[in-house]
Amino acid sequence: MDESVSIVVPCYNVEKYVDACINSLVSQTYANIEIVAVVDGATDNTESILRSHAERDARIKVYTKENGGLSDARNYGIKRATGKYLTFVDSDDMLEPSFVEEMLAQLKKAGSDLVCCPVGILSDETRERTDLAPIDSEERFQDYRLFMKRMYNDLDYKICFICAYAKLCLREKYDEFEFPKGRVCEDAYSILDFIQPMKGICLLPRNLYIYRKREGSITSFAKEKAYICAEIDWRIVHFKHWMERNEYELAGLVGFELLYIIYNNRDTLDRDERKRYFSDYEQCWRFMLKHGKMNLKRKIKFLFFARPKVLLRKERKND
Repeated sequence: MDESVSIVVPCYNVEKYVDACINSLVSQTYANIEIVAVVDGATDNTESILRSHAERDARIKVYTKENGGLSDARNYGIKRATGKYLTFVDSDDMLEPSFVEEMLAQLKKAGSDLVCCPVGILSDETRERTDLAPIDSEERFQDYRLFMKRMYNDLDYKICFICAYAKLCLREKYDEFEFPKGRVCEDAYSILDFIQPMKGICLLPRNLYIYRKREGSITSFAKEKAYICAEIDWRIVHFKHWMERNEYELAGLVGFELLYIIYNNRDTLDRDERKRYFSDYEQCWRFMLKHGKMNLKRKIKFLFFARPKVLLRKERKND
């Protein structure tokens, strides 16, 4: 029986990091892997480094394409992957040597459709590592709603599990799925569509994925604001998802985050952005006052200080 695992690695201008990434993949204790490296219009030495690795290890397949962004590169890699199972690795990150072996064993043991593991954050500047969301024992969720509730309630879990990486499942689970193109935080937009059909999600209590925190990666105000808008936009998608299904507890959990981010970044948002978010903010604000689990003090604060008109008043005052 074919038990091969495809590792899809989107690559764009990562000549400084891709060598370490690939070395961590070819060193996996589970040898039956294929590495699908997608060079997404890179203009540095990324491709030549990858091809040098491919000459030494036949498990590495290098594909080149015009730049289309991270989601497009992932979708491209999915279509060319041939393994029974599939996982993603960002090209500046790394895996612990036993990542594939342990994740695959846990998937089979739990009988779940998806296995995830928490990540370790490696500072590119200090070289110090911090493990997030340490789990004492395996956790299993029979329904995606329980998994999302756990994630909304814990910041570390959100950082670890809302992304495409640090997961493993059957490749066929991606047959009807595509990452949305042209978005920042594209993982967060699509996670609900991806995990909703899953029959069981399990968490492995081992930080086997190493996320590299690259200092200064947000280098301009435009990028910073794009990230803020993305953080708002994906929460709007999640809030509406739960509202449509009358899942008010989950809507309340993400709704509070949505109001908090919009309110605290209203000085950063320009007039058109504040107008664009006004109706969603108002809907969420009214819902939270009625259904949100807040004490009286917080509800009074929401009523008087975070009311929707604050966005329009800011517009009249500063624009």
